[in-house]
Amino acid sequence: MMTSWHGILIMRALIGLSLSGVAAVGMTYLSEEIHPVSLPFRWDSISAATPSAA
Repeated sequence: MMTSWHGILIMRALIGLSLSGVAAVGMTYLSEEIHPVSLPFRWDSISAATPSAA
């Protein structure tokens, strides 16, 4: 349990940075592995799934 407000803010900042990295890695992987014609549909799927995972 966090006992100070500063600790809570630091932890939330770290969580936010790590979650934004997950979406970036997913999009990079898809751009390398999937045919360019189907990329827009796949990016929409990743973008829609990221907020629900948080």
